[in-house]
Amino acid sequence: MTISYFIELIIGILTFYTTSSWGLQCFKQAITSFFSGALIPIELMPIWLQNITNVMPFKSMVYFPVSLFLGNLSEMEAIKGLIFQGFWIIILAALSGILYKRAIRKVTIMGG
Repeated sequence: MTISYFIELIIGILTFYTTSSWGLQCFKQAITSFFSGALIPIELMPIWLQNITNVMPFKSMVYFPVSLFLGNLSEMEAIKGLIFQGFWIIILAALSGILYKRAIRKVTIMGG
């Protein structure tokens, strides 16, 4: 949930630079659904695409929790997955903070 939150936050911050958030939301939904294993299980993807998916944060949103719940992961794989989630939470939190500081300069409020 935390990874999903930070991805949504980043998309929200990026809407400061667009006139509509609809396109960004559609793009986010497509990328998230595909690379999280929600549309196609990661095991059915080609090896080169699995390698790309394994380094992205989206796998931690659907595939990892479902695999953990079903008992498909060993204890060591579960620990590695949790560490991987922690790594991406730190990266996404830092990125959202940087983007927020840059986007807040763009905001101009007139009136009272």
